[in-house]
Amino acid sequence: MSIRWKLWIMGAAVATVLVSGCSSEKTEVKTEKPQQVDQKPAQPSPDPVKPPANSGNVFPESATGGFVEGFEFGIGDHTGDVLRQWGEPEHMEYWAGGLYLSYPQVVLFTDARLDNEDHVIDGTVREMGFRPGTDLFGAKVGQTFAEIEAVLGSGYVKHSPDDNKNNEFYGEMWSIEYDLGSYLLVFSGEQEEGPTDSAYYMLK
Repeated sequence: MSIRWKLWIMGAAVATVLVSGCSSEKTEVKTEKPQQVDQKPAQPSPDPVKPPANSGNVFPESATGGFVEGFEFGIGDHTGDVLRQWGEPEHMEYWAGGLYLSYPQVVLFTDARLDNEDHVIDGTVREMGFRPGTDLFGAKVGQTFAEIEAVLGSGYVKHSPDDNKNNEFYGEMWSIEYDLGSYLLVFSGEQEEGPTDSAYYMLK
């Protein structure tokens, strides 16, 4: 099923891959001098905690630590570890200052880059992009803002298409933004009262 993510309107080729989730010609992935990092322990299922600013929203503790429940990797993890564990992505290209790695379950935006021989120089995950149907802390991408609010709370900031006109990811779209300490959780959609079509978890 074709999934249209208008957030990548500034790059048609990039948008096609990220929106549809379809495979395209792959870049050979070879990591260069990957850094050895300690394996992160499995995230426990802590009691829900409230994020800063007394927003009234309730998220698991992992949400303020760079992780999304159900995903093995999170913000700050090394691209070399992702490539070794998940293998070659469906598509890989530069976007917003680094390589993005497109997998069926998530698109990882990183600060990694390619050397002159197209080997991946290890970097870290800076942002995560999610397609419709993905469960994020109990809410689903594809729900309306009102439905998401019923699950995650009303302590968000809403931005109009004009507010977002210069955004590289959800330009000219409606969005709601939850503040999770050092991180943001953003849902976006074409219509203020319509279904969302993408979500992002990112560093501020």
